[in-house]
Amino acid sequence: MFNELVEIVKKGNVKYHLYQHDLMINTDVLDYEIDSDFINLKIAVGYITIWCDSILDKCRRPDNLIIECEYCFRIYNQYKEPIGYLYGLNN
Repeated sequence: MFNELVEIVKKGNVKYHLYQHDLMINTDVLDYEIDSDFINLKIAVGYITIWCDSILDKCRRPDNLIIECEYCFRIYNQYKEPIGYLYGLNN
């Protein structure tokens, strides 16, 4: 699934979403760096690193957003904690 995500990011128009109690971040992915075993995504408030062995789940849409997505991935860190979503809107 990592390689699929890399190809999507290369096309552009990717958004990042994180929702936790009393915190919501919803922003565009501004830039990226791809290496053989990771992708580093620049967003308005920092960076997100996704490793080739990170857990990625395909889902319908991010929690707490009522939208139609072309694609959506739930991202987990190495401790299996969710760290947000990467998604693209249907045109």
